[in-house]
Amino acid sequence: MTHELLSLLLVTTIVVTDNALLAGLLLPYLSRSDKLRLTAAVAIAIAASQAALAVGAQQLLKLYIFRLAAIVILFWMAIETLRLTPPTRSISLWKSFWKVSSYTVVGNVDNMIWLGTSVHRNALYLMLFSLLTVPIFIAVALLLSYECERHRWVVFLGAGMPAWAGVSLLLDTPFALSVLPIYLLWVHIVLAACVVVIGLLLSRVRMWP
Repeated sequence: MTHELLSLLLVTTIVVTDNALLAGLLLPYLSRSDKLRLTAAVAIAIAASQAALAVGAQQLLKLYIFRLAAIVILFWMAIETLRLTPPTRSISLWKSFWKVSSYTVVGNVDNMIWLGTSVHRNALYLMLFSLLTVPIFIAVALLLSYECERHRWVVFLGAGMPAWAGVSLLLDTPFALSVLPIYLLWVHIVLAACVVVIGLLLSRVRMWP
C-alpha cells in the first residue's frame, strides 16, 4: 500500500510539473498580480478535475472524434504558442482562465492516461496529492511564463511540446498503425518538427526582447 501511494505521489508530481510547463507557455502577458491569480485558479481547477480525467481519459480516447479533436487542438496549440505577442488591449482573465485550463487538459491527455494507470483504487489520494502539488504547478508555470517573456527562444521549444503530443496521438490511430506498424522515433521527430515549421511560416514569428 505504501509503495503504491509513493508511486502515485511521484507520478502525480511529474504530471503536475508537465501540466505546468504547458500552462506556462499559454499564459498571456499580464501584470504579475493578475498572472499569479490566473495561474492559481488554473492550478486549482486542474487539480480538482484531475482524478476524474485520469480515470476517464483512456475511455475518451477510444472515441475517434475525441482523439481527432485532441490531435487538431494540439497542433493548433503549437502554432498558437508561436503567435503569442505582448497585448495591445486589456485581456479578460475569465477567458484566459478557460483557455489555459482547457488547453492544458487536452494538451496533456496522454499524461492523464499515464496517471490513470497509477490510480488503482486510490482516487482519494490522487485528489489529495493533486491539491498538495498546486504550489509546484504555480511556481513552474510562472517561472516558464516569465522566461518566455524575457527569452523568445524558449517559446520555440515550448511549441514542440503540443506538437510532440499531437503526433503521439496521431501515430496511435488505426490508420497510422496500418501504414507504420512499428514505431520509429525519427518519424515522430520529423512530423513534430513539420508542425513547428508550419507554425513558424503561418505566424511569421518575430524575436522580441
